Amino acid sequence: MIIIAGYTRTDVEKRDRAAEAFKGMVQRARAQDGCLDFSISADAVDPERVNLFECWRDQISLDAWRKVAKGGPRGKPREVAVSLYRTDKAEKPFQARISGGEKMNADSKTTLEIVNRFHDAFEKHRPEDLDDLIGDGCVLENTTPAPDGARYEGRAACLDFWKGIASSANLVFEAEDIWASEDRGIIRWRLRWGESAADRVRGVNIMRVQDGQIVEGRGYVKG
Repeated sequence: MIIIAGYTRTDVEKRDRAAEAFKGMVQRARAQDGCLDFSISADAVDPERVNLFECWRDQISLDAWRKVAKGGPRGKPREVAVSLYRTDKAEKPFQARISGGEKMNADSKTTLEIVNRFHDAFEKHRPEDLDDLIGDGCVLENTTPAPDGARYEGRAACLDFWKGIASSANLVFEAEDIWASEDRGIIRWRLRWGESAADRVRGVNIMRVQDGQIVEGRGYVKG
C-alpha cells in the first residue's frame, strides 16, 4: 500500500479556487483501478493551505494513474510539503495494543480516550475542555528550557500552563499519532506558529492517566 500525504500553500485569495480546480482530477482518481482514497481539499484552519491525501493499492496502480493524471490549477504553489509512505497493512484507527499483540483492555481504552480529548483541546483551541481531564497531584515537565524543561506540580499549576497554550490561536497543533497501553499514553505532534520552515517543530508528550484523569505529562521536542 502506498500513501502520499501532505499539503501546499498558496495566497489566501487563491486557495479555495485552487482546491476547487482539482475536483475533476479527484473524481477521475477515485474511479481509477487501485485507488483506495484520494482527496484534495481546503484546510479547515489554515486559510492558505490545501491538503493532499492519496492511497493506492500498489506501485503498479500509482504508476498507471500518473500516466493519465492531469488537471488542477496552473502555476506553482508557494510551498509544497508532500511525502510518500509505504506500508504492508492497514488497521482500524485509534485501536491501541498492549504487549503480546492483544487488543487493548478497559484501562487502555480509558487512557486512549483521555489523551485524545487532551490533544483535541489544543488542536481546537478549547482550553475549557481541559478542566475535567487534569487530576490532583499532576506533574508536568515542559519541553523548555533546556536541558530539563520547566516543572509544574499540582492540578492548578498544570492546568494554568496547559490552558495558556490551548488558548493561543497562533499555535497550530496537529497529531501525528496517538497511542495508549494500560495507564500510559503517547501523543506525537507537530506544532506551527508561523509561515516559514523554521516556525515549526515536532515533539511528543508522554502521559500517565489515573482514575480517568491525567496525573503526569512530560514533553519532548526534536532538537
